Amino acid sequence: MVLVFSEIKELFMKKSVIVGILIAILVFSFSCKKESTVKSKYDPTLRHYLESQQIQATPEKLVPIIGTCFIEITDSLRSVLEKNGARVGTTRGKFFTADIPKSKINKIASLAEVRYLQLAPKAKPAN
Repeated sequence: MVLVFSEIKELFMKKSVIVGILIAILVFSFSCKKESTVKSKYDPTLRHYLESQQIQATPEKLVPIIGTCFIEITDSLRSVLEKNGARVGTTRGKFFTADIPKSKINKIASLAEVRYLQLAPKAKPAN
């Protein structure tokens, strides 16, 4: 009887370990998918800029952004963007400009209302 109990206990422990490993794999794959979904909202120029050496070491550097939302930007949506770290400038319909710290860009991109983010072009002085 003791032998049967130890075999059951050993089998249960193996199943617990297997279930734990499966849960860890699922959590990891879900977090990777979410990250790639967020980054799919980035313009290629923005993605390249964020990966460049000039900004890697400065997480609080403000990045000039032009963004698009799925819905028209209201005062409440503007407030949500600002609460998540964006310094919103101009809004027009579904478009906005903002300066966003590098460390907050993923957070802004992960908002369901945000459709696309691109690096704002640098202004050139008038001649």
